[in-house]
Amino acid sequence: VSDIDMRRCGVRYDNRFEPRTKGMDYNHLAFTEMNVGVDSLYYSPDGMKVRLRACNMKEKSGFALSSLTFVASMDADRLHVHGFNLLTPYSTVSADVDMDFTTFDKTNPGKARAAFKASVGADDVLLLAGEMLPRELKRQLPKQPVTLQARLEGNTRHCHLTDVYADVPSLVRLTLEGDVCHLDEPDKLTADVSLDASVFGNGGRLSGTARFSADG
Repeated sequence: VSDIDMRRCGVRYDNRFEPRTKGMDYNHLAFTEMNVGVDSLYYSPDGMKVRLRACNMKEKSGFALSSLTFVASMDADRLHVHGFNLLTPYSTVSADVDMDFTTFDKTNPGKARAAFKASVGADDVLLLAGEMLPRELKRQLPKQPVTLQARLEGNTRHCHLTDVYADVPSLVRLTLEGDVCHLDEPDKLTADVSLDASVFGNGGRLSGTARFSADG
């Protein structure tokens, strides 16, 4: 299929057995003003490929998806997602993923490679997960967006982390890199990572750098 266009569509989902809640109610969804553009859609017994060139919509809770684009392909062995870009009025997320389907196998696991960056606004957090968050945590959410980024390569047996960065304005900022092994076996879990962190509070700042190894 070379081209698919959906314009000004709407979709509703209602679970009649669940009560309605505030914010994003995942049992009672109502999307409006949906616009979706797909091209290069290909499917065969050997695999599939799709390019989502445009996607935007609104939900009754007030959540708005301004833009979503990516190129994804999959065969019997691997999944690739490149150029993933998500935009809302308050947040941005970008990512690239290459993953063998055997990444989580206990014997002869494959590998996964992923990189992502995100700037997440409190308005989106409260709409999407507000009912699940403790009241105190909701009160402490910063007005400025939370920044997250990371790169990883490996599998559950051995995962290498680089460029891990998190910034929660007025609360904490940290960077991390290193290696984590045996993620699927807590009793054998090992880590060799370096951490640089700053914690803010009461008008002050506490900073430190550490390198540590740990065995499960």
